Amino acid sequence: MLNSTSFKPYLPQNNKAQFAPSFKGNYEVLLIDDQESQLKDHEKTVRRILGPDYKIYKVLGGHDGLQMVNDIKPKLIITAYYMNEFPGPHMGELLKEINKVKRETKDVDMKLLVNSRCWYGGNMDEARKEGVYWCQEKGGADKYVHPHDVKDFEKSIKALVNNEEPPRYEFEKYNTSQIMQDDDFVNSSNDTRTTKPADNSTKSTLDGVKDKLKGLWKKITKN
Repeated sequence: MLNSTSFKPYLPQNNKAQFAPSFKGNYEVLLIDDQESQLKDHEKTVRRILGPDYKIYKVLGGHDGLQMVNDIKPKLIITAYYMNEFPGPHMGELLKEINKVKRETKDVDMKLLVNSRCWYGGNMDEARKEGVYWCQEKGGADKYVHPHDVKDFEKSIKALVNNEEPPRYEFEKYNTSQIMQDDDFVNSSNDTRTTKPADNSTKSTLDGVKDKLKGLWKKITKN
């Protein structure tokens, strides 16, 4: 359970969502991030994709964002994964708490979309796999989209509010947990949506990613 006393607040505690709740259920979209510029960009994208019928809430910070999830039960939640409020082993807690609210909400089929550049180093293919693994498989999000994949982000917004299947990365036809452990497949440097047999250099890169993930997972489970 998230506890606001467990972390040093990144923003003032009296931070409030912009707009008063209308409690329309299926017409609510909640944006959560600790970067105001990112919230503004997402607001423009959502408004362009969904039009004027959806009421959009913007919340700076995960703790206040979780409170708004409880208050308004939005149809779609778009959030970052990593925020300064949730360092190290705590970074996945926001998704877990949001999913708890989703499971307990019966009158709205809430959807969770993560759009976040959380993994630095390596290449974007590795970042996509790690995002799917940590946000979808471990965090329970309905969809993870790397910020570079703008078209997929836009299509995912529209699909999720309509209870449709969002676009998936090509590698998702395989189990990403297995991909993290299997040296037989790595992403092609020329095609971000296909796989090919790994050579020695790419195996070395993948081994490094696996070691980092295993170390991070040990820290998370230990806490």
